[in-house]
Amino acid sequence: MNKHILVTAVAVCLATAGIAQAAPASGAQGQGPTSVSAHLSATQRGAFVAQIVGAWGAYVQQVYGASTAAWAQRMQATFSAATDSNLQRAARMKTFQGMMDALVGQHLTDAQVLDSLTAQAQALGSGAKPALLGSTTADLTFTPLANCRIVDTHVVGGPIAGGFTRSFKAHTTTDFTAQGGATSRCGIPANPSVLMLNVTTLAPTQAGSLSVYPYGTTKPKDANLNYKVGQNVNNEMAAKMTIGSATDDFTVYVSGTTDVLIDVVGYFMAPQATPLDTTLSDTTATIIPAGDSSSSAIVGYTSCPIGYVQTGGFCYAGSASGVYLTGVGQGYCAFRNLSGTDQSVYAYQLCARIPGR
Repeated sequence: MNKHILVTAVAVCLATAGIAQAAPASGAQGQGPTSVSAHLSATQRGAFVAQIVGAWGAYVQQVYGASTAAWAQRMQATFSAATDSNLQRAARMKTFQGMMDALVGQHLTDAQVLDSLTAQAQALGSGAKPALLGSTTADLTFTPLANCRIVDTHVVGGPIAGGFTRSFKAHTTTDFTAQGGATSRCGIPANPSVLMLNVTTLAPTQAGSLSVYPYGTTKPKDANLNYKVGQNVNNEMAAKMTIGSATDDFTVYVSGTTDVLIDVVGYFMAPQATPLDTTLSDTTATIIPAGDSSSSAIVGYTSCPIGYVQTGGFCYAGSASGVYLTGVGQGYCAFRNLSGTDQSVYAYQLCARIPGR
Protein backbone atom coordinates (compact mmCIF):
# COMPACT_ATOMS: atom_id res chain seq x y z
CA MET A 1 0.00 0.00 0.00
CA ASN A 2 1.58 3.30 -1.10
CA LYS A 3 0.55 5.40 1.84
CA HIS A 4 2.61 8.36 0.61
CA ILE A 5 0.03 8.75 -2.15
CA LEU A 6 -2.56 9.61 0.48
CA VAL A 7 -0.42 12.42 1.83
CA THR A 8 -0.07 14.16 -1.52
CA ALA A 9 -3.50 13.37 -2.90
CA VAL A 10 -5.83 14.05 0.02
CA ALA A 11 -6.98 17.61 0.71
CA VAL A 12 -9.97 19.02 2.50
CA CYS A 13 -11.05 22.08 0.61
CA LEU A 14 -14.01 23.61 2.42
CA ALA A 15 -14.19 24.76 6.01
CA THR A 16 -17.25 23.99 8.11
CA ALA A 17 -20.00 26.42 7.11
CA GLY A 18 -22.34 27.73 9.80
CA ILE A 19 -23.04 24.55 11.79
CA ALA A 20 -22.14 24.58 15.49
CA GLN A 21 -22.35 21.44 17.57
CA ALA A 22 -21.70 20.80 21.23
CA ALA A 23 -19.21 18.10 22.01
CA PRO A 24 -21.06 14.79 21.59
CA ALA A 25 -21.76 13.00 24.84
CA SER A 26 -20.81 9.74 23.17
CA GLY A 27 -19.06 11.04 20.09
CA ALA A 28 -20.11 11.45 16.50
CA GLN A 29 -20.27 8.86 13.80
CA GLY A 30 -20.51 9.72 10.12
CA GLN A 31 -22.03 7.54 7.47
CA GLY A 32 -19.62 5.78 5.17
CA PRO A 33 -17.73 2.54 4.67
CA THR A 34 -17.72 0.33 7.74
CA SER A 35 -16.80 -3.14 6.49
CA VAL A 36 -13.51 -4.57 7.69
CA SER A 37 -10.89 -5.44 5.10
CA ALA A 38 -7.37 -6.67 5.64
CA HIS A 39 -6.12 -4.74 2.61
CA LEU A 40 -7.61 -1.45 1.49
CA SER A 41 -7.16 0.21 -1.87
CA ALA A 42 -6.14 3.86 -2.02
CA THR A 43 -9.74 4.72 -2.90
CA GLN A 44 -11.06 2.82 0.14
CA ARG A 45 -8.54 4.51 2.44
CA GLY A 46 -9.60 7.88 1.07
CA ALA A 47 -13.23 7.07 1.78
CA PHE A 48 -12.46 6.11 5.39
CA VAL A 49 -10.49 9.34 5.88
CA ALA A 50 -13.43 11.29 4.44
CA GLN A 51 -15.77 9.51 6.86
CA ILE A 52 -13.62 10.51 9.85
CA VAL A 53 -13.27 14.13 8.72
CA GLY A 54 -17.00 14.36 8.04
CA ALA A 55 -17.90 12.92 11.44
CA TRP A 56 -15.56 15.07 13.54
CA GLY A 57 -14.90 18.28 11.58
CA ALA A 58 -17.71 20.25 13.24
CA TYR A 59 -16.70 18.95 16.67
CA VAL A 60 -13.09 20.04 16.19
CA GLN A 61 -14.21 23.50 15.09
CA GLN A 62 -16.54 23.85 18.09
CA VAL A 63 -14.15 22.55 20.75
CA TYR A 64 -10.69 23.44 19.43
CA GLY A 65 -11.48 26.43 17.20
CA ALA A 66 -9.80 24.89 14.15
CA SER A 67 -11.57 24.74 10.81
CA THR A 68 -12.32 21.36 9.25
CA ALA A 69 -9.87 22.09 6.45
CA ALA A 70 -7.02 23.12 8.76
CA TRP A 71 -7.52 20.12 11.05
CA ALA A 72 -7.70 17.67 8.14
CA GLN A 73 -4.50 19.06 6.64
CA ARG A 74 -2.67 18.70 9.95
CA MET A 75 -3.97 15.14 10.22
CA GLN A 76 -2.70 14.01 6.79
CA ALA A 77 0.48 12.46 8.13
CA THR A 78 -1.44 10.61 10.87
CA PHE A 79 -4.02 9.31 8.38
CA SER A 80 -1.26 8.18 6.03
CA ALA A 81 0.74 6.40 8.74
CA ALA A 82 -2.29 4.53 10.12
CA THR A 83 -2.48 0.87 9.19
CA ASP A 84 -5.55 -0.32 7.29
CA SER A 85 -7.03 -1.96 10.39
CA ASN A 86 -6.36 1.09 12.61
CA LEU A 87 -7.92 3.41 10.04
CA GLN A 88 -11.05 1.26 9.88
CA ARG A 89 -11.22 1.02 13.66
CA ALA A 90 -10.89 4.80 13.98
CA ALA A 91 -13.81 5.31 11.57
CA ARG A 92 -16.02 3.16 13.80
CA MET A 93 -15.19 4.87 17.11
CA LYS A 94 -17.88 7.00 18.74
CA THR A 95 -15.62 9.19 20.88
CA PHE A 96 -13.13 11.71 19.51
CA GLN A 97 -10.34 10.58 21.82
CA GLY A 98 -11.09 6.96 20.94
CA MET A 99 -10.82 7.77 17.23
CA MET A 100 -7.49 9.55 17.70
CA ASP A 101 -6.12 6.70 19.83
CA ALA A 102 -7.23 4.10 17.29
CA LEU A 103 -5.34 5.83 14.48
CA VAL A 104 -2.04 5.31 16.31
CA GLY A 105 -2.80 1.77 17.45
CA GLN A 106 -4.18 2.40 20.97
CA HIS A 107 -7.05 -0.11 20.98
CA LEU A 108 -9.28 1.22 23.72
CA THR A 109 -13.04 0.85 23.66
CA ASP A 110 -15.29 3.94 23.71
CA ALA A 111 -16.41 2.93 27.22
CA GLN A 112 -12.79 2.86 28.42
CA VAL A 113 -12.18 6.29 26.90
CA LEU A 114 -15.25 7.73 28.63
CA ASP A 115 -14.23 6.18 31.96
CA SER A 116 -10.78 7.74 31.61
CA LEU A 117 -12.18 11.18 30.76
CA THR A 118 -14.63 10.99 33.67
CA ALA A 119 -11.84 10.09 36.08
CA GLN A 120 -9.75 13.01 34.81
CA ALA A 121 -12.67 15.43 35.19
CA GLN A 122 -13.37 14.25 38.72
CA ALA A 123 -9.69 14.55 39.63
CA LEU A 124 -9.81 18.16 38.49
CA GLY A 125 -12.90 18.75 40.61
CA SER A 126 -15.13 19.55 37.65
CA GLY A 127 -17.16 16.36 37.62
CA ALA A 128 -18.56 14.65 34.56
CA LYS A 129 -21.35 16.63 32.94
CA PRO A 130 -23.54 15.66 30.02
CA ALA A 131 -23.15 17.72 26.86
CA LEU A 132 -26.22 19.88 26.30
CA LEU A 133 -27.38 22.20 23.56
CA GLY A 134 -29.26 24.28 26.15
CA SER A 135 -29.65 24.80 29.89
CA THR A 136 -31.95 22.88 32.25
CA THR A 137 -34.15 25.97 32.67
CA ALA A 138 -34.02 27.57 29.21
CA ASP A 139 -34.06 26.25 25.63
CA LEU A 140 -36.24 23.34 26.75
CA THR A 141 -37.81 20.96 24.26
CA PHE A 142 -41.34 19.60 24.66
CA THR A 143 -42.32 15.95 24.19
CA PRO A 144 -46.06 15.15 24.24
CA LEU A 145 -47.32 12.01 26.01
CA ALA A 146 -50.56 10.10 25.83
CA ASN A 147 -52.83 11.27 28.65
CA CYS A 148 -51.86 9.16 31.69
CA ARG A 149 -53.15 9.27 35.30
CA ILE A 150 -50.46 9.75 37.96
CA VAL A 151 -52.61 10.90 40.93
CA ASP A 152 -56.18 10.08 42.00
CA THR A 153 -56.83 10.88 45.65
CA HIS A 154 -60.36 9.52 45.26
CA VAL A 155 -58.75 6.06 44.82
CA VAL A 156 -55.78 6.36 47.20
CA GLY A 157 -55.29 8.74 50.10
CA GLY A 158 -58.63 10.53 50.20
CA PRO A 159 -59.31 14.28 49.84
CA ILE A 160 -56.58 16.79 50.62
CA ALA A 161 -57.67 18.85 53.61
CA GLY A 162 -58.04 22.59 53.15
CA GLY A 163 -54.93 24.52 54.14
CA PHE A 164 -52.67 21.49 53.80
CA THR A 165 -50.30 20.00 51.23
CA ARG A 166 -49.64 16.55 49.87
CA SER A 167 -46.53 15.57 47.91
CA PHE A 168 -46.32 13.09 45.04
CA LYS A 169 -43.86 11.29 42.83
CA ALA A 170 -43.55 11.81 39.08
CA HIS A 171 -40.20 10.81 37.55
CA THR A 172 -38.79 8.90 40.55
CA THR A 173 -41.19 5.96 40.36
CA THR A 174 -41.90 3.18 37.89
CA ASP A 175 -45.68 3.15 38.42
CA PHE A 176 -48.33 5.27 40.12
CA THR A 177 -50.57 2.70 41.78
CA ALA A 178 -49.56 3.99 45.24
CA GLN A 179 -51.01 7.37 44.19
CA GLY A 180 -54.14 5.92 42.58
CA GLY A 181 -52.70 6.16 39.07
CA ALA A 182 -51.44 3.98 36.23
CA THR A 183 -49.43 0.79 36.57
CA SER A 184 -46.75 2.17 34.20
CA ARG A 185 -44.39 5.15 34.48
CA CYS A 186 -46.48 6.94 31.82
CA GLY A 187 -43.47 7.62 29.60
CA ILE A 188 -41.95 10.14 32.02
CA PRO A 189 -38.11 10.20 31.73
CA ALA A 190 -35.65 10.72 34.56
CA ASN A 191 -35.31 14.31 35.77
CA PRO A 192 -37.60 16.28 33.45
CA SER A 193 -37.39 20.01 34.07
CA VAL A 194 -41.14 20.54 33.71
CA LEU A 195 -44.18 18.28 33.41
CA MET A 196 -47.32 19.34 31.58
CA LEU A 197 -50.14 18.28 33.90
CA ASN A 198 -53.91 18.31 33.62
CA VAL A 199 -55.10 18.90 37.21
CA THR A 200 -58.76 18.46 38.20
CA THR A 201 -60.56 19.13 41.46
CA LEU A 202 -63.15 16.41 42.21
CA ALA A 203 -66.24 17.19 44.33
CA PRO A 204 -64.72 19.87 46.61
CA THR A 205 -66.43 20.20 49.97
CA GLN A 206 -64.99 23.71 50.42
CA ALA A 207 -64.32 26.52 47.97
CA GLY A 208 -60.66 27.25 47.50
CA SER A 209 -57.60 27.37 45.27
CA LEU A 210 -54.94 24.87 44.25
CA SER A 211 -51.21 25.30 43.64
CA VAL A 212 -48.62 22.86 42.22
CA TYR A 213 -44.91 23.49 42.83
CA PRO A 214 -41.57 21.59 43.14
CA TYR A 215 -41.22 19.43 46.24
CA GLY A 216 -39.09 21.05 48.94
CA THR A 217 -39.61 24.62 47.72
CA THR A 218 -41.76 27.48 48.99
CA LYS A 219 -45.39 27.59 47.92
CA PRO A 220 -45.91 30.29 45.28
CA LYS A 221 -48.33 33.16 45.94
CA ASP A 222 -50.34 32.59 42.77
CA ALA A 223 -52.74 29.64 42.45
CA ASN A 224 -53.03 27.37 39.41
CA LEU A 225 -56.80 27.09 39.64
CA ASN A 226 -59.77 28.19 41.76
CA TYR A 227 -62.89 26.16 42.56
CA LYS A 228 -66.23 26.29 44.37
CA VAL A 229 -68.03 23.70 46.51
CA GLY A 230 -68.96 20.68 44.39
CA GLN A 231 -67.36 22.21 41.30
CA ASN A 232 -65.07 19.97 39.24
CA VAL A 233 -62.53 22.33 37.67
CA ASN A 234 -59.52 21.37 35.58
CA ASN A 235 -56.54 23.26 34.20
CA GLU A 236 -53.55 22.23 32.12
CA MET A 237 -50.37 23.65 33.60
CA ALA A 238 -46.59 23.53 33.30
CA ALA A 239 -45.33 22.27 36.65
CA LYS A 240 -41.67 22.42 37.60
CA MET A 241 -40.20 19.31 39.19
CA THR A 242 -37.56 18.83 41.84
CA ILE A 243 -34.46 17.65 39.94
CA GLY A 244 -32.19 15.02 41.47
CA SER A 245 -32.64 12.81 44.52
CA ALA A 246 -35.64 13.72 46.65
CA THR A 247 -38.38 11.96 48.61
CA ASP A 248 -41.01 13.31 46.21
CA ASP A 249 -41.09 15.36 43.01
CA PHE A 250 -43.89 17.91 43.40
CA THR A 251 -46.33 19.21 45.99
CA VAL A 252 -50.02 20.14 45.79
CA TYR A 253 -51.53 22.74 48.13
CA VAL A 254 -55.30 23.28 48.46
CA SER A 255 -56.99 26.00 50.49
CA GLY A 256 -60.32 24.13 50.46
CA THR A 257 -60.82 20.39 50.98
CA THR A 258 -61.06 18.46 47.70
CA ASP A 259 -60.08 15.29 45.90
CA VAL A 260 -57.53 15.82 43.14
CA LEU A 261 -56.95 14.04 39.82
CA ILE A 262 -53.68 14.62 37.96
CA ASP A 263 -52.82 13.40 34.45
CA VAL A 264 -49.49 13.90 32.70
CA VAL A 265 -49.71 15.00 29.06
CA GLY A 266 -46.08 15.81 28.25
CA TYR A 267 -42.73 17.01 29.55
CA PHE A 268 -39.98 19.56 28.92
CA MET A 269 -36.28 18.75 29.08
CA ALA A 270 -33.01 20.43 28.11
CA PRO A 271 -32.04 19.20 24.64
CA GLN A 272 -29.25 16.67 24.61
CA ALA A 273 -26.32 17.14 22.25
CA THR A 274 -26.42 14.60 19.45
CA PRO A 275 -23.94 13.79 16.69
CA LEU A 276 -24.44 15.50 13.37
CA ASP A 277 -26.13 13.31 10.77
CA THR A 278 -23.50 13.20 8.04
CA THR A 279 -23.26 11.59 4.65
CA LEU A 280 -20.78 11.53 1.80
CA SER A 281 -21.66 12.45 -1.80
CA ASP A 282 -18.94 11.38 -4.17
CA THR A 283 -18.18 12.09 -7.81
CA THR A 284 -15.86 9.85 -9.81
CA ALA A 285 -14.52 11.23 -13.09
CA THR A 286 -12.13 9.98 -15.74
CA ILE A 287 -9.62 12.57 -16.94
CA ILE A 288 -7.58 12.24 -20.10
CA PRO A 289 -3.86 13.00 -20.21
CA ALA A 290 -3.14 16.73 -20.15
CA GLY A 291 -1.87 18.35 -23.31
CA ASP A 292 0.76 20.22 -21.33
CA SER A 293 1.91 20.62 -17.74
CA SER A 294 -0.45 23.56 -17.12
CA SER A 295 -3.71 21.88 -18.22
CA SER A 296 -6.15 20.89 -15.48
CA ALA A 297 -9.53 19.12 -15.43
CA ILE A 298 -12.32 20.37 -13.16
CA VAL A 299 -14.50 17.85 -11.27
CA GLY A 300 -17.56 19.24 -9.49
CA TYR A 301 -19.18 17.84 -6.35
CA THR A 302 -22.40 15.87 -6.50
CA SER A 303 -25.24 17.79 -4.85
CA CYS A 304 -26.05 16.99 -1.22
CA PRO A 305 -29.23 14.99 -0.55
CA ILE A 306 -32.38 17.00 0.17
CA GLY A 307 -32.34 18.32 3.74
CA TYR A 308 -28.53 18.26 4.04
CA VAL A 309 -26.14 21.19 3.69
CA GLN A 310 -22.59 21.18 2.42
CA THR A 311 -20.06 21.35 5.24
CA GLY A 312 -16.83 20.44 3.51
CA GLY A 313 -15.12 18.74 0.63
CA PHE A 314 -12.49 16.14 0.00
CA CYS A 315 -10.43 15.70 -3.17
CA TYR A 316 -8.50 12.55 -4.10
CA ALA A 317 -6.21 12.31 -7.10
CA GLY A 318 -6.16 8.53 -7.34
CA SER A 319 -3.34 6.06 -6.91
CA ALA A 320 -1.53 6.38 -10.25
CA SER A 321 1.71 8.32 -10.41
CA GLY A 322 1.56 11.45 -12.51
CA VAL A 323 -1.94 12.49 -11.34
CA TYR A 324 -1.97 15.62 -9.21
CA LEU A 325 -4.45 17.73 -7.26
CA THR A 326 -3.82 21.26 -8.54
CA GLY A 327 -6.54 23.29 -6.88
CA VAL A 328 -9.75 23.35 -4.89
CA GLY A 329 -12.71 25.71 -4.82
CA GLN A 330 -16.31 26.15 -3.77
CA GLY A 331 -17.81 22.91 -5.02
CA TYR A 332 -15.05 21.53 -7.20
CA CYS A 333 -11.62 19.91 -7.38
CA ALA A 334 -9.01 20.55 -10.09
CA PHE A 335 -6.69 17.77 -11.24
CA ARG A 336 -3.83 17.39 -13.70
CA ASN A 337 -3.09 14.10 -15.46
CA LEU A 338 0.47 13.74 -16.70
CA SER A 339 0.47 9.93 -16.53
CA GLY A 340 -0.05 9.45 -20.26
CA THR A 341 -3.26 7.39 -19.87
CA ASP A 342 -6.84 8.03 -18.76
CA GLN A 343 -7.14 8.08 -14.96
CA SER A 344 -9.93 8.13 -12.36
CA VAL A 345 -10.11 10.98 -9.86
CA TYR A 346 -12.56 11.61 -7.02
CA ALA A 347 -14.39 14.61 -5.52
CA TYR A 348 -16.17 13.95 -2.23
CA GLN A 349 -18.69 16.37 -0.71
CA LEU A 350 -19.33 16.25 3.02
CA CYS A 351 -23.02 16.84 3.76
CA ALA A 352 -24.60 17.24 7.19
CA ARG A 353 -27.84 18.06 8.97
CA ILE A 354 -28.82 18.43 12.60
CA PRO A 355 -30.77 15.27 13.49
CA GLY A 356 -34.33 15.52 14.69
CA ARG A 357 -37.76 16.27 13.34
